[in-house]
Amino acid sequence: MEVQNEVKIPKAVVSVLEWWCAAMRPILGNKVTGIYLYGGIPLGDFAPMWSNLNLLITCKSPILPYEAQQVSMQQAQFEELYIRRRIGSWRSWRGVDCHFVTEYVLEYVGGEAPCFYSSGTSGTWYNQDPLTPFERYLLAKHSILWAGKPANRITLPDKRSLITHTEERLKYLTEEHLALQSPEWFCNATQELARQISFWRRRKVVTKKEALKNEAARNNLFKNVFEHAMTIRSHGNVGLAVELPELRSDFTELLPVATELITGLLENARQKIN
Repeated sequence: MEVQNEVKIPKAVVSVLEWWCAAMRPILGNKVTGIYLYGGIPLGDFAPMWSNLNLLITCKSPILPYEAQQVSMQQAQFEELYIRRRIGSWRSWRGVDCHFVTEYVLEYVGGEAPCFYSSGTSGTWYNQDPLTPFERYLLAKHSILWAGKPANRITLPDKRSLITHTEERLKYLTEEHLALQSPEWFCNATQELARQISFWRRRKVVTKKEALKNEAARNNLFKNVFEHAMTIRSHGNVGLAVELPELRSDFTELLPVATELITGLLENARQKIN
């Protein structure tokens, strides 16, 4: 498979992509029609100590259970080689998250077809379109076709579904038991809040790094929360100068304020639709 894009991709990512494609070839063979790279990397937001690899593989027909089992075995092999043994230049503790779908699912939002999502050594089956509205938005607007042929169409989500998805994510964050969470969780959650604020304020996707920097500059009251997230992204927990209880306390103060701000931005967006 040959690269179909001129976009500059970090060497560490290229190495993993080449390994992953080679691992998938004997499992799926000619069933694969395209391999898409989406998420932060196509936006130029690769953090070597933090980023994972978001992939979507389109197939001529749905992936089968025995094929999915072999994919999970390859995920275990990836973790052993790249995360535990640290071969090559991959330095993140996170790995490959990959959707296996048919082109029908990309074209028809909510389309029914067996789909498989592989994350680490675990996997999840779906009977219909597994993509969140925001994932679909990134695939349609900011993805890279790494190999194969482009799908006939990647249908964008409508604005109502993006609003509803954001509201669901806010509900999830507010219902989580914060006392049980890790520094990595707080980093992820802070990134998500910053990005939602940027997206609904400016109506365009920015990198997580840019969103964090923007909110740190805008909001002196919570500047340290966003800066902690940037530190974890860049250096992992090693570079973090605060203890977990302080990180948790700072996020607990940020969450209701950010939720109120985003809720207001969503209401403005909803009014413009109506």
